[in-house]
Amino acid sequence: MKKIIYFLVYCLLFVNCQSQKNDLILHKDQETMFDHKSDLLGNWKLIERNYWDGEVKKSYPLHECEKKYTLSFEKEETKTFLTKSYADGKNCERKSNSGKILVSINDGFFSYLEGDLKRNEYYKIEPKNKFSIIYNEILEGKVRQIEDVYERF
Repeated sequence: MKKIIYFLVYCLLFVNCQSQKNDLILHKDQETMFDHKSDLLGNWKLIERNYWDGEVKKSYPLHECEKKYTLSFEKEETKTFLTKSYADGKNCERKSNSGKILVSINDGFFSYLEGDLKRNEYYKIEPKNKFSIIYNEILEGKVRQIEDVYERF
């Protein structure tokens, strides 16, 4: 009987220790996710567009107006907002923006509603001052992976 009680106490202690270990791991993951959110905050300018042709990464030239595209992530209280700014027309004189869009930032992607379409933008943070948005698009008659590279300004 004594051995059974010792065994049960041992099991309870073991389970309790494992539970605390899992809580520490979850807390650490939440901190990592928060870092991704704060890394994206600020203003970003489109500086290059790349695509893959098979295994070869190639650069796609930006139009002058595309060089004026910007993204702005800002935090207000507990919410994060995205504003996209564009330029077009002759000499890029027409400027427009999306207005503030509520965005949810996760590890590796951010989500938002554009009109009534939900968008998931996959990203990767490069050095602290650059990040890329990765998506698929038809280019030169083939579906290709595109990488838009943004730089903090």
